[in-house]
Amino acid sequence: MRYNRLSLMKFLDALSERVLVAEGAMGTRLLSKGVAPGECLEALNLSNRALIREIHEEYRQAGAEICKSNTFGANVVRLGRHGLAAKCREMNIAGVEIAKEVAGTDGFVAGVAGPMGTRAGTRAEARWMFALQMESLAEGGADFILLETFQNLNELEAAIHAAREVCELPIVAQVSPDEQGHLEGGIGPEIYVAKLNGWGVDAMGCNCGANLASMLDAFGRMALLTDKPLTAQPAAGIPFIQGGRTVYPCLPEEMADAAGQFAESGARIVGGCCGATPEHIAAIRAALPRNFRVHSRSQRPGPSCRIM
Repeated sequence: MRYNRLSLMKFLDALSERVLVAEGAMGTRLLSKGVAPGECLEALNLSNRALIREIHEEYRQAGAEICKSNTFGANVVRLGRHGLAAKCREMNIAGVEIAKEVAGTDGFVAGVAGPMGTRAGTRAEARWMFALQMESLAEGGADFILLETFQNLNELEAAIHAAREVCELPIVAQVSPDEQGHLEGGIGPEIYVAKLNGWGVDAMGCNCGANLASMLDAFGRMALLTDKPLTAQPAAGIPFIQGGRTVYPCLPEEMADAAGQFAESGARIVGGCCGATPEHIAAIRAALPRNFRVHSRSQRPGPSCRIM
């Protein structure tokens, strides 16, 4: 493995001291730059490294401290749909390496992994498939594993245990709740936060989600149930089609206002998901100065939910 204890402790120390700003969307950003819908985005780590690097650089220039590897769907199930399962290890390593080139010595790289997108047979099979990806992300030199957009709790458990089996990297687990704050099966924060606490993740939170208001509510409920560092990376609203193109309605200033509320409620990582651009991240960065004071659980105010 190419990671080292000093690197992962540096990330955990930073997480305990201040609010870190992460990048915004990768997938919707690639589509906005002309990548065809349906193309395997992770394959670009090998075929068009310059384009992936360009997007990371845009976010770094906007103030992001965490670069998220372009590996969300780089598991054998999703890659298999494109006939690229054999490239799993190579694509994950390359995705982390590109992000590391841009992050430099004063940034962090999240080794990103998303759900399989379908039930992957037994839990043991899912665990094995996730393990292959996690091991590759660690080998590439990620500072931590970032599990994103999980809605099925069993699948998230398999991903967490797989990561623990193959590496010592910190694990940040993010769920994507619906408008009621629930995951698949109507599972609410009172259940999934307890599970995440028990599975020993280093931080937990939400990403993507239904809309800013509902994510703020779900996040506030999570904050009352754990002492773990929290994370929030919402989408830029619920998209709609206008003039043949997909539009995300949240303006940068709306995302910045929400970022302030997340941070006041205890978030240690704040960024964006689908539809969030470098302009959104620049606004979030301006709203969260690098010395933004973090709260302990006892100091966390309840969510004010100013977003309408």
